[in-house]
Amino acid sequence: MMAWAMAESLFDVYLLLKGDSVPIFKTRNTWITDIKGLSTTITNEIIDGAKEKAKNVVHEVIDYTESKGEDFLKKASNIVLDYIDSKVDLLVDKAFASIENPLKEVVYSAEELFDDLEASLNIEVEGEIGDIMNQISSEVETLLLEQMEIVENSALGTYVPVTIQGVDYTDFLEVYKNRNLKEAIEELTEILAEGKELLGYNIDETSKKVNSMIFNTIQEAKRRVKHNIKSSIVEYKDNLVNKLKETLKDIADKGKEEVNKFIDSIGNTSDSEVMKTNLKGSFLSMKYTDYLRLFLLFTNKDVKMKRIGDLIQVNMRSFSGNKTFKMSECSTYMRIESSVSIKYLFATKPFIPKEFRTEDGRRIKFDVILYKGY
Repeated sequence: MMAWAMAESLFDVYLLLKGDSVPIFKTRNTWITDIKGLSTTITNEIIDGAKEKAKNVVHEVIDYTESKGEDFLKKASNIVLDYIDSKVDLLVDKAFASIENPLKEVVYSAEELFDDLEASLNIEVEGEIGDIMNQISSEVETLLLEQMEIVENSALGTYVPVTIQGVDYTDFLEVYKNRNLKEAIEELTEILAEGKELLGYNIDETSKKVNSMIFNTIQEAKRRVKHNIKSSIVEYKDNLVNKLKETLKDIADKGKEEVNKFIDSIGNTSDSEVMKTNLKGSFLSMKYTDYLRLFLLFTNKDVKMKRIGDLIQVNMRSFSGNKTFKMSECSTYMRIESSVSIKYLFATKPFIPKEFRTEDGRRIKFDVILYKGY
């Protein structure tokens, strides 16, 4: 995950240095790098592919404060739908917690799961949009309960992916494929915890094969559950898109403030600050200068001065051609010369030496020279 985030950050910087905008919050539509590229050597082909996608991402980034067109409405709708899909994914992942970690004491209950969903998807917008969002929440709750019951009553061999990730476990699958999925995973997890050997393999080999089987089985089960739920709420989402476009178009004509209120109202419950932040971040994008201003705002004076010094040093190396130039090895001095004059204060003229008077004798003059260096 850290490597993937770093790769994504590199391409974000690539875009920023080109003068393009980068979204504050990433969605699937604006994510550039592919996890598949990280499992192999980074080649020019992978880099070129990511760069090409980066160009497309720029066109997907929107700023709802500056746009009212059909393109804006389409992208805005996609962001909301993408967020709903991501909440479904998260909900399914939490529902599988008790299957994935049968020995863990604290797991999400069904009630807690749906509290999370309602906090995320319920909105305070009056009218059809609010009704549709609440219908989606209710439908997902029903579908998830049905799907999880199917999974828990299925055999382990029901969920075999087309491509196995990790260690091949086909020999273990032959033994456990007809066993109840939940019971088999619980039993295998206990065996691993006790450090036992299976099917003639040593502890290390047993662990690798069993973990690979559990991982692949659960991932395939999750994939199917997510697909089934999302497929079942397509009609609701289509209705939501149509109504959302219609509403956003009317609101956008009234200006930025009204759009802000509408975005705030989505997921506007006491526990849904994350959704509001993510949604707004999805809509907003910033260029390099915007991010720079933001970083400078949170940086103290000493750090700013050191960064300015670094920039001077880099520029000096570039302009002088001396790649080893260091500011720490240089002495810098400034000579400041100033000449000023003021009127006499009260009856001070008789007491002022002649050399400190102007030529007409009406004012006091000062010639000051200062040297400052480091």
